[in-house]
Amino acid sequence: MHGKGSGKREVEHKDTTETNRMRYWLKDYNALLARTFIDIPDQVEPFVIRPIKKGPQQGNLIRVPICSWDNDVNRIFNRNNWDCGGRFYGGWWQGVGSELRKKIHINGQPTIEVDYSAQHIAILSARHGVTVTGDPYELDADLLPGFNRGDQRKVVKLLVLMAINATDRNAACQAFRQTSPIGSVARSMKNVELLRVLDAFIKKFPHLKEDLCSDQGIRLMKTDSEIAFHVINGMTIRGIPVLCVHDSFIVDYSHGQLLKGFMSGISEEVVGHPISVSNNYQGLDEVRANDPELVADYVRMRHIDPCPQYQARQRLFAERVAYCRSLE
Repeated sequence: MHGKGSGKREVEHKDTTETNRMRYWLKDYNALLARTFIDIPDQVEPFVIRPIKKGPQQGNLIRVPICSWDNDVNRIFNRNNWDCGGRFYGGWWQGVGSELRKKIHINGQPTIEVDYSAQHIAILSARHGVTVTGDPYELDADLLPGFNRGDQRKVVKLLVLMAINATDRNAACQAFRQTSPIGSVARSMKNVELLRVLDAFIKKFPHLKEDLCSDQGIRLMKTDSEIAFHVINGMTIRGIPVLCVHDSFIVDYSHGQLLKGFMSGISEEVVGHPISVSNNYQGLDEVRANDPELVADYVRMRHIDPCPQYQARQRLFAERVAYCRSLE
């Protein structure tokens, strides 16, 4: 099931006041994206080559077009049910990886990416009246002999995420192995090892015992998509484009504090407790407020010299926007 900016539906389904509202706001958001230049200053080719990380073609290379003219975003619902899924898909920035996303510029300005920390764990915990503090994926250091703390954390995080989406414990273990990189130690882990990890996590968060391995993921996606919906709307109303990557948002670095404020307030409104956020860089507005003497250094640090191909794409985009406006 799709909720598209064009208003067209892939699957016939009875609309409601709520779905009409979603479609109306999505069209406004896509209109803002259509007049927003989203690109990477030192990217010569208008695409990147990346390995496929999941599924039967895992490991194969795929070409991801970037800097495209078509930045339309859709909301995709699942199971023919408006209460399942609803996440935002379609933006090229979702498929290029976190390192390349750090270089994205919006209308010529550097960006920051702000994400919700352990969002689904925080949402489930809020339903039990519990606020998550610290890193939920940090367990006892000797839980997995032979794994360093960083690698163990990766195992815990992936397994818990699989358990949130799985219908039973065995399915969670199988999904963990299928999702782990080919040739990795994690991919060869046995159920007995993985279930020891899962039990250790439940011991740390006993209130989540009944939520794991009970097919919660699809409805949690609806909750996180509603949070994203309100964050996007709040910024769109102010004419500030924000790019959604499910549980994180990319924005012009001049608006970091505003975005964080929206994210904190909206998560509290939707789930009852504010979900903590983290970011890859400080916002320029935060640097101005907290360390004004460092502003010039920060601007220089975030600057990327634009290549000629980027500048050419920028000129073409400006001409296209001007032409479209002349037709209005």
